[in-house]
Amino acid sequence: MNKVLDQEEFEFVIQTGQKILLEDFQVEIESSICQISDVYYFQVSFYSQQAERDNPHPNLQKGLLRVGSLDGALHRELEIRDKLGDYKMLSKALFYTKSEKVFVSSQLPSSISALDELSTELSFQDIPYKLLTHIKILELSNELIELVSEKEPLQNEESEFLEEEYYQEDESLYQSIGKKILFLSDLPSSGHTLETWLKNAPYSVEEVLSVCSQLCQVCNYISKHKYYFVDILPQFVQIGTSIQIFDLTRTLGEGTSLSDYIVMDYSAPEISYHPDLIVDEYLITYTIGCLLYQGIYGKTPISNSNELWDIEKIPGIFQILKICLSPNPEERFPLTQLVKILVEARKQQTIRKITWNIATKSTMGLSLNRLQNEDNFSVKQQHDCSGNSILLAVVADGMGGLAKGEVASKIVADTFTQSNIPDKFSEAIERNKWLLSLVETANIEVVKAISGDGGTTLSSIMAWNDELSLAHVGDSRIYLLRDGMVCQLSEDHSMVAMLLANGTISYEESLEHPNKNVLSKSLGSLKILRDDYIQTLDRFFTNSTMTLRDKDVIIICSDGAWDLLPASELVEIFNDQNSLQQSVNTAIDKVIKKGAHDNATIVALECHIQRGC
Repeated sequence: MNKVLDQEEFEFVIQTGQKILLEDFQVEIESSICQISDVYYFQVSFYSQQAERDNPHPNLQKGLLRVGSLDGALHRELEIRDKLGDYKMLSKALFYTKSEKVFVSSQLPSSISALDELSTELSFQDIPYKLLTHIKILELSNELIELVSEKEPLQNEESEFLEEEYYQEDESLYQSIGKKILFLSDLPSSGHTLETWLKNAPYSVEEVLSVCSQLCQVCNYISKHKYYFVDILPQFVQIGTSIQIFDLTRTLGEGTSLSDYIVMDYSAPEISYHPDLIVDEYLITYTIGCLLYQGIYGKTPISNSNELWDIEKIPGIFQILKICLSPNPEERFPLTQLVKILVEARKQQTIRKITWNIATKSTMGLSLNRLQNEDNFSVKQQHDCSGNSILLAVVADGMGGLAKGEVASKIVADTFTQSNIPDKFSEAIERNKWLLSLVETANIEVVKAISGDGGTTLSSIMAWNDELSLAHVGDSRIYLLRDGMVCQLSEDHSMVAMLLANGTISYEESLEHPNKNVLSKSLGSLKILRDDYIQTLDRFFTNSTMTLRDKDVIIICSDGAWDLLPASELVEIFNDQNSLQQSVNTAIDKVIKKGAHDNATIVALECHIQRGC
């Protein structure tokens, strides 16, 4: 006959719909999640009684309640937590207690026939870990049934009915009573668990490496305290900016035997066939390899399958996977080494490979008063020892009679061409300081050569990978073309620009102003440049730099070009399907057709960004 549960016999009754008080927390058990080994997992809602005192209708929070044996996996987790202290990658314990009077109902199916039907449809490898306990019960029940069948058959229908009823209602098969640990924590957000993340794979290599390297760091950190993860339960790992682990029951102390350990989806294969296996770090190395494989390829690796390596072989990643998933544990990476390898692999993926398409053209123009081209330009590229892409470009428009303008602009171009770019800049501010010092050096050389009777504009950019800096003096211009739009990054240092800025003249008047070629700043006019003399990007961007995007085009041009080519016309020319050089040629041709009353120079730089190595 069925035994009626007397709740007064127990301090805690753990089953769906039950409400319990855990010190200051009022907890309602919503559903059973699973049972793994000796630990029961429940989803609960809770609130603190303090919150209820402050608000008659406190907000309910979702929580994870785990119940386990006093000397089992949950007890081991408490030991680990005590050693780890306040570890940021481990979810905090809201409350835990020990009790000798606990009743736990795991809410397993009561119908053995239903379980039997399920078992015929699935192979053991196909069964998720949520059903493993159910299958164990099924096996035990079948053994009981076989024992009964060996006995002498009952003599009447009533006895047969009673015996069948007895085995179907034996609650001991799916309930636990006795000394337990109760552990309450927050519940990982279902939309942000590792389990959900894996279901939506594949992802970019960089994203997968980010997740797996963090997991590996957690496992390695815990191993320093002589405990090892054997595998991972993805539904109790929350991913985001930083990983958080909600369950440590899949860890064992150093030297512990794995003879009774339940094999899960991401367990190393040797656990199932090596009865005397001792826990070590190479087990979790295999698990990390499984997660890395699934994240990149969207499928779970099956050991010894012919299709295991029938994948796109990514250099570097392929080697990591082959070693992590080796059937021989001794060939796998130790955790400390694997952490370094994954972090370095991720770093390589985040590095952006920058290439530049460069096009230039300069013309003397058609003015009878200009018999030489006073414009000069320079473009310099290099890669440092760390693989950083560095681009340095400048356009200088000289001014002054007796060819002094041409001399001044050439000094600027040569200064940039002959510069020794340092191998390493640790900060953007250092790169900007170096660029400004280069302009100051050019100014000193111009002053020495010209003696105050000439000078030059200077419009320069420095691209360190995808970070752009600029240094600008005068009225040549620097434009950014992006997504069919144009933005002028430089300021015009001219009398007309000053009049326009203070409202003395209108934009239309500025176009035909008689003093439009009079500069307010130039190189060669001062022996020592004031701190604010050189324009940078500090007015627009933090650290005086801006981040470039793929297919951005930087145009540096002298006033002889931009004066006859409005920004809108530049966009049309460079948005054409022609190559970059053809676009530059077209722009200069249009300048000449419009009269080319001044020297005209255009330097166009198209940025191409490829992620990964």
